[in-house]
Amino acid sequence: METSPASLNPSLSAAEIPQFVDKLQEKYVCPVCNSVLRNAMQLQCGHQICEICIDPLFGENTKASCPVKTDEECEDSFSKNEIYKDMCTRREVMKLPVYCQYSEYGCSETPEWKNLQSHCEKCEYKPVECDKCQEKVPQNQLTVHKESKCSYRDVVCDHCSQDVPFCQMKSHFEHDCPEYPLKCPNGCEDVVLIRIEMESHLQTCPHKSIPCGYRSIGCDFFDIVEKVEKHQVVATDHHLRLAVSFSGQTSDQNKALHSEIEERKTEIETLKSTVQELHHENRKLKDEIKPLVNSLKKDTKKKLVTLTERLINLERMVEKQPKREVLEKQEQAISSLKEDLKVCKEQITQLERVGPQGGSSQGGIPQDIKNQLKTNEKQMAIQDIRLAELDLRFHVLETASYDGVLMWKIRDYYRRKQEAKSDIKNQLKTNEKQMAIQDIRLAELDLRFHVLETASYDGVLMWKIRDYYRRKQEAKSDIKNQLKTNEKQMAIQDIRLAELDLRFQVLETASYDGVLMWKIRDYYWRKQEAKSGRTLFLYSQPFYTSRTGYKMCARVYLNGDGMGKGTHLSLFFVVMRGEYDALLPWPFQQKVSLMLLDQDSFRRHVCDTFQPDTTSTSFKRPTTEMNVATGCPLFISHSVLETKTFLKDDTIFIKVKVDTTNIPVP
Repeated sequence: METSPASLNPSLSAAEIPQFVDKLQEKYVCPVCNSVLRNAMQLQCGHQICEICIDPLFGENTKASCPVKTDEECEDSFSKNEIYKDMCTRREVMKLPVYCQYSEYGCSETPEWKNLQSHCEKCEYKPVECDKCQEKVPQNQLTVHKESKCSYRDVVCDHCSQDVPFCQMKSHFEHDCPEYPLKCPNGCEDVVLIRIEMESHLQTCPHKSIPCGYRSIGCDFFDIVEKVEKHQVVATDHHLRLAVSFSGQTSDQNKALHSEIEERKTEIETLKSTVQELHHENRKLKDEIKPLVNSLKKDTKKKLVTLTERLINLERMVEKQPKREVLEKQEQAISSLKEDLKVCKEQITQLERVGPQGGSSQGGIPQDIKNQLKTNEKQMAIQDIRLAELDLRFHVLETASYDGVLMWKIRDYYRRKQEAKSDIKNQLKTNEKQMAIQDIRLAELDLRFHVLETASYDGVLMWKIRDYYRRKQEAKSDIKNQLKTNEKQMAIQDIRLAELDLRFQVLETASYDGVLMWKIRDYYWRKQEAKSGRTLFLYSQPFYTSRTGYKMCARVYLNGDGMGKGTHLSLFFVVMRGEYDALLPWPFQQKVSLMLLDQDSFRRHVCDTFQPDTTSTSFKRPTTEMNVATGCPLFISHSVLETKTFLKDDTIFIKVKVDTTNIPVP
């Protein structure tokens, strides 16, 4: 089946609309954009407009009137629901003859618009790039071009039989060809030699110009070898006069040089005496400075030792200073110990009053100690309850509803039931452990009272400590284990905080009205990342039709995908797996509008609207995290997108609007 380019992409720009063979009739021209009708829609009055011109015609209003206004019927206002597809006009427009887009390369075919794409794919005049000269030529002329017209085609040199590019043949003759015939540059008559023989000829050429042999004494005669030899025989007197003159000049120069040498010797002697005086003064200064240097070294060493000791002491003090978190924990522990100490002091006071044997008459642990243990246990239980309340309040914030409707989804019923049973068993085990701990604490208190009962009141303490080294090692191990436990707990808290931060960001940016507003910054950098293959596409944040509605997102290929790769921006719509899919009707049937927003004052957004195909797996209920994407591979070309209309400050805005009408509320 033939497919219409306008149907595939109703948002074709003016540059992408083909050239029609005949002048367009007025009935095929949209009165809104003054261009050919693309996906014609019929108004109530009978006039037609483009499908993408509906939104500009209405603007922010719910009603609009015909832009032609030539008849009385055109004055009546209408809504978007009263506009219908004009399939007849669409077929007529798609049957209009158009020129092939490669007509400038010689194609004379005029196919119908609906067949233009298939014709262009097979057109023999489709330009291809020559791999040698990078010139674009029609596909059917590429062989002829490479054989006879390409400026970089290989041509055999007539002299050396080497393969040389056609455009470099002249340079090859002038500089490189070893068999190219050359004339003697000295003017030898009837001497034509190839380049490799010319060098040896120039060395013995009789017409080669050479200077006179007496050039060093001033003779400037310069001619061919034969004439130079005659000149040297004839001009003997001239050469003698030059020799005498040169000798005189040399003598004068020698005298001048001799006097200059004497002056330099005198200067050297003066400089020597000056250097000796400076050397003597330098020795004196060294002798005077030496005691000062030794004294300064001693003082510096003393100061350095003092500063080093102070620095070491400061480092030790800093190392001994506990960290802020440790201090806070120690303060809490100290406050708790103070309370315990206060209680113990009261008990000791009571024991001291009754004497050494009074403790045995108490019959075990005092009642107020037991009450204090119960109070501590209650406080721990209250803290656990407060933590559970905070967790519950956060969960309520995430799932809160503000429309008077509560939707509660309980996942994994059987697992949760089993977990509840396990929790009860674990709680029983925990209670047993706590009771065991209480028994241990009671035993410790009994021991402390026993110590008080066996206390000495005569100023003599006899204390026997067994297994000293083992106890010392155990104490160190306990401290290390406690530090490791604290570090693990802090790491877990950091992870929980990061998770909560991410959940808050998703909650803040989520949309629940079926509209996604997506701002993409750093367009050119992200497009280059897509070209290099590092980041082929981008996903938007999820958005919803309502609090309990469909979950969706958008996916964009800045460098294009499929047919649009490298030339267009490709935009797709994705249905995601949501929390309440079991209560929603499937397949997904809501109308979807994909838009690139105009950032200029005209607000002529590029828009593509489609009705989901209910037979496609893209709109079935998701069984994975998201379904297969669907949308427009040729949403908008880079040449149209990368203008100030749609791209400002290296940023574009994409809007996805889903029709939320007729969605049943669970």
